[in-house]
Amino acid sequence: MLLANVSVAEVLLKAYPKLAFLRRHSPPKQNMMEKLEQSLHKLGIFLDISSSGQLHQSIWHHATDPLRMRVLNLLCSKPMNKAEYHCTGEHHHYALNVPHYTHFTSPIRRFADIVVHRLLAAHLGSSPLPSWTVEDLAG
Repeated sequence: MLLANVSVAEVLLKAYPKLAFLRRHSPPKQNMMEKLEQSLHKLGIFLDISSSGQLHQSIWHHATDPLRMRVLNLLCSKPMNKAEYHCTGEHHHYALNVPHYTHFTSPIRRFADIVVHRLLAAHLGSSPLPSWTVEDLAG
């Protein structure tokens, strides 16, 4: 699923650079992550917050049981920003550590996937380009 979503995001970004309906996840709030890192350090838990991949590996290293895993995941989720849909600006998805990402694989349960399917269908020539604007998608 990840590969499909990333691949479709790249295709749409090339085809419609100002209309591609992507999903971004900004990096966490740095000051909150540093405070969490310091607090956990006092408990003997050393998290590497330098990247999402390093953070994930650190959590796995210290998650010696399911309860500890849940607690660490909960604590680390607090400083995180919410992911958001967008058509312009920075595209990087922090949590997945991919440059471009969209929702494509669940059109039955997410409206965003329907938007993406319609854009892809237009790019492939099987339907006309939808007439909506970036402002329509933002509302």
